[in-house]
Amino acid sequence: MALVAARLPCVSSPAEIQHTVRRLDEDVTVIVDSLARVEATQETHTAALTELRSDVTELRSDVTELRSDVTELRSNVTELRSDVTELRSGMNEVLALLRGDRAQE
Repeated sequence: MALVAARLPCVSSPAEIQHTVRRLDEDVTVIVDSLARVEATQETHTAALTELRSDVTELRSDVTELRSDVTELRSNVTELRSDVTELRSGMNEVLALLRGDRAQE
């Protein structure tokens, strides 16, 4: 990036020098104020990003926990299905015995 030399008007009197210095001082003040606003905005954005990172980390933890819960629920459902199958088998045996006992009567 090439630096461009600022061209200052040729001044010949002390009043012109004071005017030019005052104008440059005002320009510096505007630049400093602008930089302060930029810095404040950056600080705000940094804080927001930090909070977002924290939220994302918390969400990841929650998702991991939910996955574990879902895995546990699937295991429990499998156990329940097995129990229901056993109950049906036992019920069929009882019905068969009852029908067999009636047939003998």
